[in-house]
Amino acid sequence: MQRRAFLKNSLLGGSTVALGSGLSGFPSPALARERKLLRMQTTWPQDTQGPGAGAVYFSENVALLSEGTLAVEIQWDSKDISAFETMDAVQSGEIDIGHSAPYYWKGALPAADFLSGIPFGFTSNELDAWLELGGGRELADRAYRDVGCKFLPCGSTGPQMAGWFSRSISSISDLADLRIRMPGLGGEVCKAAGASVVLLPGSEIDQAIESGAIDAASWMGPHADERLGLPESGWSYGYPGWQAPAVLLDAFVNLDVWVNLNASERTILQKAAELAHRQAQVTAQANNQRALRHMVEDKGVELFSFNEETLIALADLSGEVMNDFATANSFSNEVFQSILRFREDFLGWSKYTDMALLKARQLKYSFPTAEKSGSE
Repeated sequence: MQRRAFLKNSLLGGSTVALGSGLSGFPSPALARERKLLRMQTTWPQDTQGPGAGAVYFSENVALLSEGTLAVEIQWDSKDISAFETMDAVQSGEIDIGHSAPYYWKGALPAADFLSGIPFGFTSNELDAWLELGGGRELADRAYRDVGCKFLPCGSTGPQMAGWFSRSISSISDLADLRIRMPGLGGEVCKAAGASVVLLPGSEIDQAIESGAIDAASWMGPHADERLGLPESGWSYGYPGWQAPAVLLDAFVNLDVWVNLNASERTILQKAAELAHRQAQVTAQANNQRALRHMVEDKGVELFSFNEETLIALADLSGEVMNDFATANSFSNEVFQSILRFREDFLGWSKYTDMALLKARQLKYSFPTAEKSGSE
């Protein structure tokens, strides 16, 4: 009851202006019209430059596309409302929209782990292609509809790192007895390797590090990790992000709310989410390289690469774990097989494109060097 009262007071009784939406800048005719407020709860700490950027972009886009007739008000993960209560709040109608990653709803959402992103899986661009042209959006829509929600892709983490480690990882056996914060199928693989997986929202990771409750943590990429203060741990930063090369972020709307919106309003939400999805993805890409350089050059963060032997062992174990999860129910297997088919096609294509070009860029040759900008 206290949580219900908090939700009503903070989201209904306060300002109708969504955080970061810029509604105050609308001309007076737009403000004079009746405005419909939609309440969004995120699983992210209040950091508009991390994974929460997708939620902010979504709110801004809804305001702009609707010319002020729709507003999305954001409530961040806090002590009052846990990140892990978001799905329940949306399903019950206490909140209109949630913003998170599908793997947070494992156990409630069909095939949640597979929809988020699989170990050794899609890059960001490949994920988008699967969503739009490989049947991914339709599969996700079916999964969310089964739990009373409408699915909207609304962000991507972009390329990830493997995470922060208090001790070196030179073989898969080094994961044994490691207490690691890693959600999704990557966490299940670590568990199968003997690690103890601790499920925490992002807002609690730094506290868990300080208290010694965890020995390793995977969050996002350099920019989001730096915003969360993870470089201050003094731990080493591992790569590549084998556990999920890119993680899908979602906006999910209470199905009754969705049905009661008119066609124009539903289109606005869809288009706003599509724009936010792309905006969040390119923001992460643009900021990650700068953040990583700052970590290494200015903060002395030590990088280490998982060696080939460890990556092969993790990939082999990932296959076993994913097969076990996929055979648990027919829908999970349908999603898994769809991902595998699309992934195999991309492996053949990228051999001659992305992988070949990236290899070519590492060759020793003369090339112009950029001048230092004033901000560097």
